Amino acid sequence: MVEARVGEVVEASTAAFTAQAYDLSGAPPFGALVWVGDGPRRIVGAVCHAETGPLDAGRRLVARGQDGATREEIFRQHPELPHLLRTLFTVRVLGFVEDDVVQHCLPPQPAALHEAVCTCDAADVARFTAGLAYLPALLQPTPEAPAEEFAAAVLRQA
Repeated sequence: MVEARVGEVVEASTAAFTAQAYDLSGAPPFGALVWVGDGPRRIVGAVCHAETGPLDAGRRLVARGQDGATREEIFRQHPELPHLLRTLFTVRVLGFVEDDVVQHCLPPQPAALHEAVCTCDAADVARFTAGLAYLPALLQPTPEAPAEEFAAAVLRQA
């Protein structure tokens, strides 16, 4: 698995994890396959939700473009904004790879906090989706997105 870091795990369970994107506009696309893990086990999942908002949930954003400024102009005029905002993305775990064997089930332990989240390259995607064993996990209901939309997005990547 080639490493292309896009974020870092900030919350995790065995079934899903949430990561903060390193770049404000850098969350992987809906349905994209990603992996985490730096040992013999790599957890594989698909992005099922993304959101951008303030670092401090108690601070609401205010509109800044009332004078017709573009997004780029607003960020240029307010260089502090990238430090006050963050993009989070949620990943539903679809399985894991351990000792080079693909498992289409939940891992025995969740992803570790502060572990890097990496996008799967074409070879990783082809290997993980080679069989049909991952399909039932795509159809499980989730509060983040309708199951059929999530399944369709993942299948477009496969």
